[in-house]
Amino acid sequence: MPCGDDTAATTAAAGARLTLAPKGTVAAVQRGETLLDGCNRVHAPLAQSCSGHGVCGCCRVRVVAGGESLPPPSEREQLLRERRDYGRDERVACLAVPAGDVVITTTYW
Repeated sequence: MPCGDDTAATTAAAGARLTLAPKGTVAAVQRGETLLDGCNRVHAPLAQSCSGHGVCGCCRVRVVAGGESLPPPSEREQLLRERRDYGRDERVACLAVPAGDVVITTTYW
C-alpha cells in the first residue's frame, strides 16, 4: 500500500494512528506494536543499527502530539535516553508502544 493511502480502514482495526510530521504520512499501529513498526509499515526511513531490538537508541523520534498515548519509558528505554541525551519530548521508537494516536518527527524527515 502506498504511503498514507486508505489508512482510515486500516486504522479502524488498529490500536493507534501514527502520523509522521511534516510528511503527513499516516500508519496504522496494531496493539502491542512500536512506533518503529508503524514507520516500517509505511517505509519511512528511521535510523537503527540494532534492527529494532532496543540496544542502540538510534531510532530517536520527537513526539509532536499525543504523548499522553505513550506509556512512561520502560527502564531499558530510560537508560538509552539517558545515555544518548534525549530531550523530554523524545522517545526510542523501537521501545515506545502507543495506546492511541501519536504524531512524531525526526530531524531528517
